[in-house]
Amino acid sequence: MRRFGRGTWQILKARPQTPVFAFWIEGNWGSYFSWKGGALMKGKRFDFWRRIAISGIGRREVDAKTLDSHHATRAQLMQWVLEARALQGLPPLESVSIPTEGEDEKGEGA
Repeated sequence: MRRFGRGTWQILKARPQTPVFAFWIEGNWGSYFSWKGGALMKGKRFDFWRRIAISGIGRREVDAKTLDSHHATRAQLMQWVLEARALQGLPPLESVSIPTEGEDEKGEGA
């Protein structure tokens, strides 16, 4: 699972009461509409009957203390997405580490 960009955090920080609905989509990677194996919708068989599962959690809001840090906000959003994934009965993913403030993406100080 890739990290969420800072744009999501900036939107939520500017509008803290914005409701968040987290979803997990399983089965799309490698389909006609994915980038696996080349550009989407090019050079791949149209797979109309492909099984794609979507699960989501209900409305949530990120609290003000969490919104103080984009790292904490990222961690919260990722946790909610993993909760949505668990609803499909999928095995847990490896632990996702979020850098702390002042740490870059490689875990080194800024």
